[in-house]
Amino acid sequence: MKKRIPSLLATMIASALYSQQGLAADLATQCMLGVPSYDRPLVEGRPGDLPVTINADHAKGNYPDNAVFTGNVDINQGNSRLRADEVQLHQQQAAGQAQPVRTVDALGNVHYDDNQVILKGAKAWSNLNTKDTNVWQGDYQMVGRQGRGTADLMKQRGENRYTILENGSFTSCLPGSDTWSVVGSEVIHDREEQVAEIWNARFKLGSVPIFYSPYLQLPVGDKRRSGFLIPNAKYSTKNGVEFSLPYYWNIAPNFDATITPHYMNKHGGVMWENEFRYLTQLGSGLTEFDYLPSDKVYEDDHSSDSNSRRWLFYWNHSGVIDQVWRLNADYTKVSDPDYFNDFSSKYGSSTDGYATQKFSAGYVNQNFDATVSTKQFQVFDRESSNSYSAEPQLDVNYYQNDVGPFDTHLYGQVAHFVNSNNNMPEATRVHFEPTINLPLSNGWGSLNTEAKLLATHYQQSNLDKYNAANGTDYKESVSRVMPQFKVDGKMVFERDLQEGFTQTLEPRVQYLYVPYRDQSEIGNYDSTLLQSDYTGLFATVPIAVWTASRRLIRSPPASPRACMMPPRWNVLIFPSVKSTISPSHAPVMTTSTGRTTIPRVHWSGPAIPTGALPMNGVCAGGSSTIRVWITLPLVTAPLNTVAMRTA
Repeated sequence: MKKRIPSLLATMIASALYSQQGLAADLATQCMLGVPSYDRPLVEGRPGDLPVTINADHAKGNYPDNAVFTGNVDINQGNSRLRADEVQLHQQQAAGQAQPVRTVDALGNVHYDDNQVILKGAKAWSNLNTKDTNVWQGDYQMVGRQGRGTADLMKQRGENRYTILENGSFTSCLPGSDTWSVVGSEVIHDREEQVAEIWNARFKLGSVPIFYSPYLQLPVGDKRRSGFLIPNAKYSTKNGVEFSLPYYWNIAPNFDATITPHYMNKHGGVMWENEFRYLTQLGSGLTEFDYLPSDKVYEDDHSSDSNSRRWLFYWNHSGVIDQVWRLNADYTKVSDPDYFNDFSSKYGSSTDGYATQKFSAGYVNQNFDATVSTKQFQVFDRESSNSYSAEPQLDVNYYQNDVGPFDTHLYGQVAHFVNSNNNMPEATRVHFEPTINLPLSNGWGSLNTEAKLLATHYQQSNLDKYNAANGTDYKESVSRVMPQFKVDGKMVFERDLQEGFTQTLEPRVQYLYVPYRDQSEIGNYDSTLLQSDYTGLFATVPIAVWTASRRLIRSPPASPRACMMPPRWNVLIFPSVKSTISPSHAPVMTTSTGRTTIPRVHWSGPAIPTGALPMNGVCAGGSSTIRVWITLPLVTAPLNTVAMRTA
């Protein structure tokens, strides 16, 4: 009987709501609590060509003019089902028309559902010839996704092209909650043009209206159109009542912008959030400029600062030219160090401690790549002004594999370091790093043997005052050459358990040799901590050590030691790591003899013998390091369970 009931206002708004890509997978199940799903087999084919089945307690009619079904009326056609207390079928032959006009009236406890929507109302009417449909005093619920609402009258017109609601409402809150909703005196959803128009639109929190617009036009579907997007409202103790109304501007096929006025009650004004996206022959990118003209919270907290304007600028660009040239930009700058503490933004976080400002251009072919870059940092620590930046930096890589049984790699870098503090040393560093590797592997194991030479020259300046003030002995010209040798082996044991399960055992051992070099004459310019995770465990230099072409640090040279502890198994489920490493002082420390030491490592477990330093479960000492890791994934997916034995 009924071919399809409209998806109503939910169709109009749900497209914008559910196009957001930031929803976390673990929240998806919670977001669907109470949302109905379609549990009948899907039927293929045009609804008008499918048979109609009618069940009712009573039926009477005057064929072919009308028929009346009463008592538990149940009508099925394809994926559609209509139930009501009474259904009347009418057929009239209009003058001058070849086909009779056939209509349906459903009265009392009308319930319609298909694979898109569940609809309930006091009564409904439908023209089977034109598919025009009316439902009075109805409420609807989207199937398989959030979205529900009510309307005094819901109409379907133009062969399902238009959905018209009178006094309609919509909310994506779960059933039983009406935290927010949007209502309109009239809503027209045009599926062909993929646009929805709302007259007398009102946005409500609970039962309280907080925003009104005499007219809103919302883009719906995949077709890009200029128009307002779904408003957003929330409350927090930090910002008070917040409300934002995004406007999407479809400038051109390769340009668009989103302009969002964002009202924050406690800050006393509107922040204008402006996002611009582009796609050109030089690449694609995004810029964001957020601006709050005056912030009364910032004025109260920083009375000595006469400028209360808050702003953020972000630019990200990625481009490829002629398949070999690369252009990249990642630039973030804010008005003050407290910006990310006061405002949440997807372009930065207060926990980062700094904002990156990097530009690079490079060339890439099969065996060679070169990149010129400049990198600066905006540090958010008001007390610190000792940040280094590389202005500029050149990185060159050359790869030549299959040189007999060997793989070779040549890496070179030239960088000039400047500091935001004029009293700090500056330097130009030239680094050259040839590597030869012998990889051996098959289906059950691998053995990689690697040797490299680390040659670095520092030309340092601005040293006299710094050495006198800090008791250091940095030299203007310093060169450092050292070899490095590594053997990394792994075996894979696998067996099938019951159907669908596989057990694997992957023991891995790495031997690393790095000789000691006195680096007390070299400043610390761009050293960073290696990652404290599975990847970092088998990094070239022991974990938690400041390394790379920068400062190369290892255990102080001494006679080889052995340490013994009661055996113990630590079970790690990524991404958490049981062993934690935290330096207790500055990352690089020197003794009175000029020898470099490693930051203290906090270790949980049995007592450690005097003089032995555990590095993620390994006692490191003397002139080499051995690391052992055993991987035990109990099932193929989705969880990696890893056991690490420390001895």
